[in-house]
Amino acid sequence: RTKIARVISDLEITHRLPATFVLLFDEAWDLARASCEALMPRHASSVEREGTLETAASRKKKNEDDGGGILHPLMKFNYDVLAWHIDPARNQAGFSPHRDRQPHTRFDLQRSFYPEEGEEEVGRQQAKYVTHWVALGV
Repeated sequence: RTKIARVISDLEITHRLPATFVLLFDEAWDLARASCEALMPRHASSVEREGTLETAASRKKKNEDDGGGILHPLMKFNYDVLAWHIDPARNQAGFSPHRDRQPHTRFDLQRSFYPEEGEEEVGRQQAKYVTHWVALGV
């Protein structure tokens, strides 16, 4: 991660290029893959590769049995990856807590969650979209 942080810093400070240009390098995608593997249910990716169909409940059960990821079994990595260079020496700061892809209406809000069996209340369901921030630090 430190190598990626140095590349981001070099891109912005030395070359005056956006930090997101780091995505031209394999190491950035290796980090994205590691993040995905840490969060995704273990059986989700293997099920997708095999092309078989399983219910969310059966995938969830398998992941509970083997200590799989923390996200919903139907969730997929969407390759929506960005990078920032935040320099405290220049009085820069990150973002305050927020929700990306904020639903605009109550109907959109309800559709933005996976319903769990017997859980009709939005606050007790799992979001279909999750943002994972990785602090790199130099």
